[in-house]
Amino acid sequence: SGSQATSAASFSGTKTIGPSGDDYASLTLALADINTLGMSGNVILELQSDYVSSGETFPLEFTNFPGLSSSMTLTVRPASGATGLSISGTNTTAIIRINNGDYITFDGRPGGIGTSRELTISNSTTGPSILFINDATNNSVRYCNIVGSGNTLTTSGVIFFSTTTGTTGNDDNTVQYCDLNGLGSAQAIYALGTTAKDNSGNQILNNNIRDFYISSSSTSSTYAVRIGAANTNWTISGNSFYQSSSRSYSATAAIHYILSISNSTTGVGFTITDNYLGGSGPLATGTYTMTAGQQRLFAMDLSVGNSTPTSIQNNTITNIACTTAFVTTGSSGILGMNLSAGSFNVGTVTGNTIGSTSATGA
Repeated sequence: SGSQATSAASFSGTKTIGPSGDDYASLTLALADINTLGMSGNVILELQSDYVSSGETFPLEFTNFPGLSSSMTLTVRPASGATGLSISGTNTTAIIRINNGDYITFDGRPGGIGTSRELTISNSTTGPSILFINDATNNSVRYCNIVGSGNTLTTSGVIFFSTTTGTTGNDDNTVQYCDLNGLGSAQAIYALGTTAKDNSGNQILNNNIRDFYISSSSTSSTYAVRIGAANTNWTISGNSFYQSSSRSYSATAAIHYILSISNSTTGVGFTITDNYLGGSGPLATGTYTMTAGQQRLFAMDLSVGNSTPTSIQNNTITNIACTTAFVTTGSSGILGMNLSAGSFNVGTVTGNTIGSTSATGA
């Protein structure tokens, strides 16, 4: 009998992606080589200034590539000087599918430097723009524009933290410093995990999460962030939730939510701090105005478990205008915090503000 030698992993370093690059015309081709060759070091896939995503095969599958680890990471970003780039398409599964992938970063800053968001990830149909599934852990999306222009499903989201066939859930992922535009979509961020394998430790930090709105004829509820069953111990901090234009809602009595958590069994230890809910711009500047229909807005609607308190500190809910008086159940109205079940520490470190301590009309 004989034996066959195994080739050593050989994919590492910075690779150029795009027509003017020396390495790959598309991310699809680069990912295929990573999967075949295996990683031997950190990998950076840099999108060149002439990169276009029309040649990609969606969803772009980021999986457990050979060699991928905390010491051998994978990053996708624009090259230095490249601006206004987009990974955009139409796919009901996702545009970016992080499937059992770990230590993967999408960084919208050219060369990974500065604060400019120069990468847009967009899906124009009912699939998410970014999907975390099957034990996707320790991944990061930062300084990106994330758009979902047609995802009206209440079973999905522009960013979707989904289920797992693995062992732990989709854990310790971070979305930060992004502009998340949900216009035309029912849910900007949605999380629904697998029983006994909760999605845990995920962080939503310092983002603009805006325009979570379908249309004046839609009878569906809308959500900026909706965290459902099998999710626990998330941090939601420093975000601005707002509507950049006035909104006209249906005459049907649907409730519209900014932040909703509904897991009174295993959902404990959430941290909700330093967020701004309301207004027409970041930090609740301007006014979120509802002009017609059943104007029912819950800024926070939380049902959690008891074992570890959920902490709600230094949040501001303000600059929301409801133009129809609340008369009966099912009619118009605004709720600041509806804490319907569970253990909470509210304002025990720093107080929260609902409305204004000094101004009228807030």
